[in-house]
Amino acid sequence: MQANAQMELYQRLMAELALQRDQQNQLMAQLEAQRRTTENHVQGLRAAATSSILQAEALEDMRRRTSARWHAFTATPAPQTVQAPATVGVHMVYGFQEVPKALTFNGSTKVQKRRFMDQYEAYMREIRLANAQRPGGQQIRQTPLSGCIDPLAVERIAFWEIGKPSHELTVREGIEGTFIHISITI
Repeated sequence: MQANAQMELYQRLMAELALQRDQQNQLMAQLEAQRRTTENHVQGLRAAATSSILQAEALEDMRRRTSARWHAFTATPAPQTVQAPATVGVHMVYGFQEVPKALTFNGSTKVQKRRFMDQYEAYMREIRLANAQRPGGQQIRQTPLSGCIDPLAVERIAFWEIGKPSHELTVREGIEGTFIHISITI
């Protein structure tokens, strides 16, 4: 009988030991899963920090470039004086100065608006430069900003960004104001 009791005690201890081993294995598996998750989080945080630094540097670089670029050619060059030739005669001169083509905006994001405003500023500089080089007071007319924006884009911008239908917009809160604000805040 005592041998039976010892055998039963031994079997209970072995069953309890097996149960503890299973629990220990489960805890080890959970610990390993937590370690992997923590490692993934750390890698994500490092990547986010690196990305944040790169974005800050790119933003600073963009601010430096755009502010210098947008204001570099604001002054119109003085017109050159034209002198008459010493000999009078008929000269056939063929020449054609290409008139800068106005852009068309059909985007929706701020990045697209900024890119469009960069291109529009370059277009305005080209017009000013061409007008300064034209003799006889002939001038190329610049397309206004509102003429360069696609009418469907006007509807979309008015509704989603300003919150009004386009026919209710005033000049001050209009689409040009939105674009001018974009160019000034850079």
